[in-house]
Amino acid sequence: MKKRFLILLMLSFLVACSNSGEETKGKQSENDDQANEETGETSLAIEVLYSYDHEESRDYSLQGIKTDSEGSAVVFTAKEDIDRKKDYYTYFIDRNDQVIEALELANDPDQERRCVDLNLSPDGKYLLYDCHDDGIHFSIYDLEEEETTHQIPEDDSLNRDDILGVSNDLTVYFETENDDWEKQLTFYDVQTKTTQDYVLDDLLGTEHASISKIIPTDDGKQILIDTVVELYLFDTETGDVRKIEDVEPYQEEFDNNNLFIYNARLSPDGKYLYYSISENSSDPVYKEYFFHNLESGEVRVYGELDYSVRNFDIHGNLLLEGDENLYLYNFDREETKIIPEIEVGVYSGYFTLTHNGQFIIYTDKERNDDNYTTYLYRVSLGDINTYETTSFEAQEEREREEVGQDEIALSDASFEESDLFLELWDSSTSVMFPTEFPETVTDKTNHYSGDPSKGRYSQTIYVDTTSHKREEINFTTSKIDEGDTCPLLRDLEVVETKNGNDYYFHAYQNSDVEAGVLIDNVCYFIDAEDYTQDEMLSIVQSLEPIDTAFHELKMDGLKFPKKFPIGEPETRNPRVISYRDGETVDYLIDYRGDGENDIKMDLEIRNSEPKLYMNENTGFEVEVDGWEEAYFLEDRMNLHLYDGTYYYIIKLDISNDMLEAFGKDHVTETFIEIGESMK
Repeated sequence: MKKRFLILLMLSFLVACSNSGEETKGKQSENDDQANEETGETSLAIEVLYSYDHEESRDYSLQGIKTDSEGSAVVFTAKEDIDRKKDYYTYFIDRNDQVIEALELANDPDQERRCVDLNLSPDGKYLLYDCHDDGIHFSIYDLEEEETTHQIPEDDSLNRDDILGVSNDLTVYFETENDDWEKQLTFYDVQTKTTQDYVLDDLLGTEHASISKIIPTDDGKQILIDTVVELYLFDTETGDVRKIEDVEPYQEEFDNNNLFIYNARLSPDGKYLYYSISENSSDPVYKEYFFHNLESGEVRVYGELDYSVRNFDIHGNLLLEGDENLYLYNFDREETKIIPEIEVGVYSGYFTLTHNGQFIIYTDKERNDDNYTTYLYRVSLGDINTYETTSFEAQEEREREEVGQDEIALSDASFEESDLFLELWDSSTSVMFPTEFPETVTDKTNHYSGDPSKGRYSQTIYVDTTSHKREEINFTTSKIDEGDTCPLLRDLEVVETKNGNDYYFHAYQNSDVEAGVLIDNVCYFIDAEDYTQDEMLSIVQSLEPIDTAFHELKMDGLKFPKKFPIGEPETRNPRVISYRDGETVDYLIDYRGDGENDIKMDLEIRNSEPKLYMNENTGFEVEVDGWEEAYFLEDRMNLHLYDGTYYYIIKLDISNDMLEAFGKDHVTETFIEIGESMK
C-alpha cells in the first residue's frame, strides 16, 4: 500500500503542474491573440495535459497515444528506461483533464502489473481496459459517470487475446480463432453479452487471411480491414465487403513477392483512404502512395511523398508531418496548409489530429538547466482558413537513382590478404588479456578487427556454472590517443585505485555489470551478468600481457578475389574470429575505393554454412568455375561459394535502382566473374 500511496501523490503533483501549465499557456495564448490582432498572424492555444521531469533525455518517453474524436479523452503509455531497466505505466486523461494511472481501476489495490489494452470509444464516453483482475477478461469504465460499469468474465471458449477496439454502442472488436483454427473477426456486445463471429476467409473470399489492423468509422457502420496484402471495406449493417486494394498485380508486374501495404489511414466518416505499397526493404524497387476518395472512386498515386502521414479528420483534412513543420492536406480542394507554431523536432512525436479537426495532440521534450521535461500537449487549431497555403510536396513518378554507367566495370588487382590477417592476429601481443576468472573456463572466442595500430581485440569467455546468466563474460580492448578519454568507461564510476590505475565498475538494475580500466592508452572493458563487484574487479586486475598469439592461424588454401567493381580498390577493416581456441577460424575483409561509380565489396570466409545457404526460397544455384557449389541470393546481393573446405560470401553494395538499371542477368554474371577470379 505504501508504494501505491506514493504513486498517487506523484500523480496529484503532476496533475497540479499540468493544470498550472495550462493556465499559463492559456493566458499566453490570449495575450498572443491580442498582440496578433492587428498583424493578422495566427496564434494557437497550447495546453499541457501531462508533464514529467527526468535527468537524461532517454530516461522517459510517452508512446501509444490515442484520443477520442473531440480530443477530450486521451490514453497513453509512459516508458521509463533507467540503467537498462524498463518500466511501463498506462494512463488516461478524463474529460476534466485529470491524469489517472489505469492501475487505479484495478480491483486489487496492491496490483502492480500495468493495465493493458486501453481503448477509447470514438465519442469518448467509454474506456476499455484490462487490469489483470482475477477472472476478468476486460472492463469498461464510463468516463461520464466516472466509474467502472462492466466487467466481462474470462471465456475459455474463444481466444480473445487480440482486442482491436470498442465502439460507441459498446461493441468490442476482436481477432479470434475458432475450433478449426480459422481466423475470425469477432464482435462482442457488452450490453447483451452476445457474440457475432465472421470467419475471415469466408468474409473476404480469400485463403489464410489474418488481420494486421482494423479501422472502424466513428459511427461503427464501416470497418477497414487491413491484411497487409489486401484492403477491404466491411459494411457492418449490410454485411457487404468491398475489396479496395490487392498487392498481387503489383507483385506480378515487378516480379517481386515482397510487396506489402503500409500505413493505411481511413477518415472517420469512411470517405477518404490513404496507404502506401512498398517492397519490404530500406531501398525499395517499387514504392507508391495512394490517396482514395472512396465515394467518388477518384485515386491519386504518387511515386514520391515528402511527408509522414498521420491521420484524417471528418473534413477530409490529412495531417502530414514534414521535416520541420506540420501540414493539413485537403483531398477535395488539393490544398496544403502550414500549421503555425508547432515545430517538428528531435523529441516531438505521436502527432494526432482529432477527428473533429479542432485539436492536435502530441508529445515533446524540453531541456532545462540540469534535466529534461517530457510533455503531452493539446493544441487548439482555431480557424485553419487563416493558415498559410503552400505547395504539396509529392511527385507522380518516383525519381530513380542516377547510375553513371551502363554496366558494372571490373578492375584487376591483387593483395596479400593473408599477411594482413596474420599481422592483425600477431598484434594481439600489444595488449593484455584477463587470466583469472571466478568460474572454470570451458571455451574462448577471440575476435580481432581493424588496423593493428588501432586494433580492437575482444574475447567471449565461456565458463562452467549452474547459472545461465553467468555463462558468458565479454572482454574488449580499444586503443586511444594520448590524453583521450575512454568511451567504454563513460558510464562507469571509479571504485578503486591500485598501483596508480583507476578501476571502474557499474551495476545496472537488470543484473548487468560492467568493469574496466585504462592502462597505457588502452581501454580494457568487461561486461557480464549477475557477477559481483569484487568478482568483476578481480577479472580486470588479472590482466597480463601475452608473449605470442594464442595459437597459429591456419590459412592454407584460402582464396581471394582478383577482380573488383572498384576502379582503384583498397583493403579495409580485416577481421579474424577464432572459435574454440583455433579449432575453426573465420576471416572477413572489405574492399573500398573513392571513385564515383565504385561499388563496395565485402568478403567473408567461414568454416560453417552461412545462413540461407542453398535455400530455394531466397536464391538459386549458379555455375561458377573452380567451385563445388555456388548459390546466388538476389535480394541480399550475396554470392555463396564452397570449395569443399571453406564457405565464401561475396557481398556487393548494389541498390535496387542499380539492379534495375544494370539488369539481373548482368549483375549475376558480375558476381560469377568475381567468383571465378578467386585464387
